[in-house]
Amino acid sequence: MAETASLENIAALNVSKSPGFTLQRDDTFGRYPVASRDLKAGDTILEEKPLSWAPMLDTRPVCLTCLDNVTGSYHCTICGWPMCGKNCAQSAVHKKMECAMFANSKVKLSCKGWDYNSPKPIYNLVTVLRVRAMGTEQKKVADSMEHHLDRWKDKEGFKDKYKVVVDYALDTLKLDMTEDLILQIITNSYTNDFSHTFPSGNQVHLMFPLTAMLNHSCFPNIARSIHYTEEGFKMRVVASRPIKSGEQIFNSYIDILDPVQVRKKHLEETKNMLCRCERCEDPTDLRTYGSAIFCRGCKGPVIPMKEDPGSWKCQKCNEKILTEEVDKLTFDMDAEQKELLANPKLKKIKTIEKFIKKTLTKLDPRNLLIVRLKYNLIGLYGREPGFTSEEMTEATWIRKKQICEEILETLKVLEPGLTVRKARLMYELHLPLIMLAQVNLNKKGDKAAVKKEFQKGLVTLKVALKVFESEPEGSWEREMVGRSEEAVRQIQEIMDCL
Repeated sequence: MAETASLENIAALNVSKSPGFTLQRDDTFGRYPVASRDLKAGDTILEEKPLSWAPMLDTRPVCLTCLDNVTGSYHCTICGWPMCGKNCAQSAVHKKMECAMFANSKVKLSCKGWDYNSPKPIYNLVTVLRVRAMGTEQKKVADSMEHHLDRWKDKEGFKDKYKVVVDYALDTLKLDMTEDLILQIITNSYTNDFSHTFPSGNQVHLMFPLTAMLNHSCFPNIARSIHYTEEGFKMRVVASRPIKSGEQIFNSYIDILDPVQVRKKHLEETKNMLCRCERCEDPTDLRTYGSAIFCRGCKGPVIPMKEDPGSWKCQKCNEKILTEEVDKLTFDMDAEQKELLANPKLKKIKTIEKFIKKTLTKLDPRNLLIVRLKYNLIGLYGREPGFTSEEMTEATWIRKKQICEEILETLKVLEPGLTVRKARLMYELHLPLIMLAQVNLNKKGDKAAVKKEFQKGLVTLKVALKVFESEPEGSWEREMVGRSEEAVRQIQEIMDCL
């Protein structure tokens, strides 16, 4: 009965009025949700508020309430933590949690000599203190989650990395905890928490135990989103494609726009797991060739050999390449790509386009590393100085249209159904469609053909907005619905005149 009660307690975390799941348990998957009825794409499966949240592990100094960057100009008068101001220092989320524990221990945090632009290991302590501050029932749920502490302790450098946190909690705050319990809270966060990025770029990690029950697949059947309003954070999980009653509901713990080596490495490092989902077991990556490289001889696609894990083989000339060579090439290109995209000074259209040309000499054009680069270009075309909507040329509008359509083709396979990500791409695509239709209209092109071009742009926009309408109030997507009403009206007026 205890296990049944535990499942019921976790299921009760759902706040959706019409949930589409039920929890089950078996020896293969442990606890997991299945569809409680036939679900259509877009149907809500669950909604959940976090049991706990804290600044991202290994963060630079940030306000513990609003997550904005801090400079050390203001410190909480009770506990000494740097905050953005008095209001945040007096907020319940800070005052009743880490601040109360520092006060009980009669300790103030010393920030002497801090570089406020560099990560501070002591911020990992906030995660520990906020979990410790949970109520009894909340702790039971948190304690029931997988943490894989024994595996993490076997990793070189793990205990040393969090020695600052353990020592401060036990020796300075003198909390009634063990080293293992402190580390367990941290590894629980590693394994189960979800991240959310604020407009500032700062991140928060949140504990959503119910959503964490979803097992992983690199070919998930859900889409999830975290929204922040005046009422706080909320997770929303919807079906991304039809799910039959009784079918398991799968999440993805990685970004699906990664080649197989990058996905597996990330899962091993962050979740201590080896993925064997249908996508990872398919050498063609569900016929997308998202991990393929170029053959050095004939330039055909080179993909993994299912019968020989140590080799990859060209599908055109059958030449073999050692897996370790392919992995090195992929990891090197991935690292170079991440460095480029993480640097605002380098993340520019011309730099990314130049890097794409470089990768195309080594990787198959369908490789997901190239897809990701193109995905980042979409938001820059039409916004970057020199490439704003007013400055875009026919050629650059054609380029934006091309990359939007290419990525949507990939996502038709990897992310079937009308997902929010695909809707965002369609929203980006509608503008080059409309602008190119306007170009052809100015050139006195065939009116019937031009009208069809405008129609395609309008339909693309309307489909995107239809998906956005289902997103929560306060989200960017819902905001775009209201802001796009005038654009829809103007496009329709142009079409009516043709």
